[in-house]
Amino acid sequence: AALVTLRENGSARARDLAAAVGKTLGRVPGFMTQLHRKLHRAGVERFRTEELPGGEQQYHYVPPRAAEAET
Repeated sequence: AALVTLRENGSARARDLAAAVGKTLGRVPGFMTQLHRKLHRAGVERFRTEELPGGEQQYHYVPPRAAEAET
């Protein structure tokens, strides 16, 4: 659900993803970190993380072609 939300919107804040994945806002960063690690082990990158000035995380979708071109 998190990757679908990112793909459809291009980017999303942690609070937006909380509703999509059914987690509380405080659990989203850990959930996304685990997802990023799993994807990295599989050799793919589908999102990158940015910290906003207020401390909240924003996640940006990385399309498959852009991810492969960077490696």
